[in-house]
Amino acid sequence: MPTGDLPGLVQATFHVHHHPCLPELLFSPGRAWPHTPVRWCIRVFVDVAGCQPAHALRRAGSLAIWRPTLHVHRQLIRARLAQSPPSKYHPPQSHEHWRSCLRILSIGGSGFVSGTLVKRALEQGHHVQVVTRGQRPLKEGVQGITADRKDRGGFEEAIRQQEGYWDLVVDCIGYDPDDATQDVTCFKDRAKQIVFISTDFVFDPAHRVFPQPEETEHYATEGYGAKKRACEQVLASADLGDTHWTVVRPCHIYGPSSKLGCLPHHGRDDEIINRIRGGKTLRLVGGGYFLQQPILARDLCDLILSCAGNTETYERIFCAAGPDIIESRTYYDEIARCLGVNPSPIEEVDVQAHLSEHPGAAPFTCHRVYSLDRLAASGAKAPSTSFSVGIQEHVESMI
Repeated sequence: MPTGDLPGLVQATFHVHHHPCLPELLFSPGRAWPHTPVRWCIRVFVDVAGCQPAHALRRAGSLAIWRPTLHVHRQLIRARLAQSPPSKYHPPQSHEHWRSCLRILSIGGSGFVSGTLVKRALEQGHHVQVVTRGQRPLKEGVQGITADRKDRGGFEEAIRQQEGYWDLVVDCIGYDPDDATQDVTCFKDRAKQIVFISTDFVFDPAHRVFPQPEETEHYATEGYGAKKRACEQVLASADLGDTHWTVVRPCHIYGPSSKLGCLPHHGRDDEIINRIRGGKTLRLVGGGYFLQQPILARDLCDLILSCAGNTETYERIFCAAGPDIIESRTYYDEIARCLGVNPSPIEEVDVQAHLSEHPGAAPFTCHRVYSLDRLAASGAKAPSTSFSVGIQEHVESMI
């Protein structure tokens, strides 16, 4: 390697994982290193004017070649610095695209939230892989990995067979602590970041404050919320090596491809549009006066994608809620507005009577209002779609 200052341009050869967003830069095939998935070599010209040789390679970060976004493993890089500058290098037209293209893996990819995540990731130009049981068709442009996560050995083997490094892994279907343990086992040092979708049900409904911040001394001790909280704790206490974790806790999620309805007895109600069109009475727990902060699925997924590579989101938990706080009954009144009919009459269902019959419904029978201060401070994309706009989109997708 030469010593002293270098001329303005030097040539460097990097051995990197094949990246789907770099077809223009794959000038020549590279020899695979033993026991590594390295397959390609790209040659770039880096401006290192006045730069000491020892620092020249770092300057390559200005071209995003060093970044994990392009799956560069530092221990696999070999750089050749020439004393004489080569011919001028002209970046391809898609230069900005490959700088921002991420390799994303979604655990779950054909459901409501996971399907929306995949759609948004594709629209943003990312390379998307999904792990599903293969029972539903996938969106065009998605690479599928068929595995049932409850088959622990089969799932781990399916992931092990995949080459390379993910910028972002999103667990859309983690419900049990063993699922979070599986994330740690499979993706430690295989991914830059894991985002785990939790729930606002982790909070004990009897001890909520308003607005509810992320930290509390009172978490759910049983049911769905308790299991999600246990998943969070697995990630927080795990040795993930160089992999980072982030948790988001969405409240009621709505949007196209989901059923409408946010409160018993009309939560995710297949018949809600017909009921409201027909002017039928709706039976709502507490008369529908519990406050909610619904989040549009698209906003939630944009938030998740914006966490990728954002160091302010590493090892952090975030409340994820929409910009509007509404009474639950307003949710149904807004559906009526979208349908062009009068709001349906509402019959109040006694809260205690409902809980005596359905004790697991306690997380619904409280105000669900959240502080978004931590999210705003992180620089991640905060949900911004007003409920009136989002519910219009949701209703129109169903009629």
